[in-house]
Amino acid sequence: MKHLFSFLLAGCISILVQPGYAQSSEEILLPMYHAGTDAGAVKATAQFWKTFGESKNEKWFPMPNGFLAEFVENNVEVRVVYNKKGGWVYTIRQYTEKELPVEIRKLVKQTYYDETIGLVKEVIQDGYTVYVIHIENEARWKTIRVRDGEMEVVQDFKK
Repeated sequence: MKHLFSFLLAGCISILVQPGYAQSSEEILLPMYHAGTDAGAVKATAQFWKTFGESKNEKWFPMPNGFLAEFVENNVEVRVVYNKKGGWVYTIRQYTEKELPVEIRKLVKQTYYDETIGLVKEVIQDGYTVYVIHIENEARWKTIRVRDGEMEVVQDFKK
């Protein structure tokens, strides 16, 4: 009986100390409550809280080269990417015309006054903010990019 107990105890210990399962690049990303406990994850979490606050109910996703945090605030979907060392890489905010800054909306509407502004993606990276704006009318839809007050058509499709 003593040997059986020792055998079972050894088996349980070996199960507990085995290395964790490594995620392959072909697997989907599953949300985590927090980024993790390694140094990069802790730094990313601290950076996130410093920038956005601690009560965002964000979801964290492991990525091959870092971490992704997602949350929604005031009808704006926010995605923030950090590298493996926890450094901020970029932020993408997604929203509708209603949340578009007034000066950007005015710039777009001066040229495209008959079009409806749909989805907007605001990309912040390396000190720049770029707006990718989807507009449409009865005949066509376009994707335009606005950066530093300059506007250019990226895509133009007939319906």
